[in-house]
Amino acid sequence: MAAAVPSDDSWYFTVEQLRNQPSMEDGVTYDEFVKRKHRAFRFLLEMSVALRQPAKAVGPSKDAAAAAQKQANAKNATVIRITNTAMVLYHRFFVYQSMAGFNWLHMAWCCLFVAYKCEEKVVKMEWLLKWSHSIVQRLKKIPMTKLETESKLFMEMKETLQFNERTLLQTIGFDVEIKQTGAMMIKCAKMLQSLKVVELGRFQELVKLAYAWSNASYGSELCLMYTPDILGCVPVRCCERQGSGHARPSRQTLVGCLPATEKPDHRNSTCRHHAAVF
Repeated sequence: MAAAVPSDDSWYFTVEQLRNQPSMEDGVTYDEFVKRKHRAFRFLLEMSVALRQPAKAVGPSKDAAAAAQKQANAKNATVIRITNTAMVLYHRFFVYQSMAGFNWLHMAWCCLFVAYKCEEKVVKMEWLLKWSHSIVQRLKKIPMTKLETESKLFMEMKETLQFNERTLLQTIGFDVEIKQTGAMMIKCAKMLQSLKVVELGRFQELVKLAYAWSNASYGSELCLMYTPDILGCVPVRCCERQGSGHARPSRQTLVGCLPATEKPDHRNSTCRHHAAVF
């Protein structure tokens, strides 16, 4: 199926449309399609773990230790954002292309490579391919072998990555500005706190839980159904419902967090889809 250059409104679909993507037209069952996406998500999570770093010991100074921890946290947050961006690119690519024509794993590390560029960060192609090779071996539980840059396999992986990168960018119409859910999550959490729905001591806990929930949802196709603002608001609300015994804010108040262009009715259906993911 030839790829169509998407417009600004082309990234959100109905459940029926998502059940009839090009992969299904080419004989890949929907269950197998979803299974491959989950594997790709797991691969990207493994890559993100490899990319993160713990805070380095810098001596007895508390200020120096705090600065090192802050720097490590900032890098880890960037890695998570890049991983989420990669998964959005992955979902969008296979809306217009088929897994029958593109290897699901090759596209996963391609999307991660492009995601780094989207976030204006640098990752060496050699490093990315070597880490990908290592993680694939670990996930498949096969004997570990080192990928040499002069080997035929490395050159084949490099050529495949370069070809897939060009195809990815053409397929998504070079639309690489992907909004994250973090800003909306913070806004909603602060709104709940201001209404005294969330106690001061639970604010950080609520935000962390909502972030974890939101990050995990990228393994599903929710980002193809709802805007980032909707997906940022719902995890906060769901987490608050689970952990708070206070009176609930009104539906109108929660809707006030969303841009005027959003449809309030999306909230309930998104809650149901979030619950289905977990």
